[in-house]
Amino acid sequence: AKRQRRIAAAMEADAVAVSGMVGTAATTADPTATEHAGDSIRADPTTAAATAAVPGTAITDTTFNQTDLDEAERLKSAGNAHMQKKEYEQAVDAYTSALKLCPSGPSSHVYFSNRAAALLSMKSFEEATRDSERSLALKPDYAKAHARLGLAQFLLGLFDDAVEAGL
Repeated sequence: AKRQRRIAAAMEADAVAVSGMVGTAATTADPTATEHAGDSIRADPTTAAATAAVPGTAITDTTFNQTDLDEAERLKSAGNAHMQKKEYEQAVDAYTSALKLCPSGPSSHVYFSNRAAALLSMKSFEEATRDSERSLALKPDYAKAHARLGLAQFLLGLFDDAVEAGL
């Protein structure tokens, strides 16, 4: 129950971020910013909240095309290769790029969870917690996201939350 409240709170905070992006886009000279902000409003609110805080993007539309999905998968593979080489910052960049292309696609929960793994390796435990929660918002039964959330919370000293993350 506590974990569900934390996920709901993270999603609510992300929804506020979306509304802020919409306001910023309305005053931006870049016409695509306004277009993407409109996508945020039209998107499913649950998915929009889960994906709104993808750094550097306001794109939260739940539609995607096969080309974007293929490129996102290529970027995920590149991120995985960086992880094997312990190039964690490059891995984060690759997973973030995948999320920009496909923030709510069929594998987006994996991109968030993989980015959480890279963030854990960089000792960015709070960010890893947020990404794990976003992954779980998209796919609540994704075991790797539960494990990464529990580890991040343990390393933050949130022992009760860490135990609950495994449930």
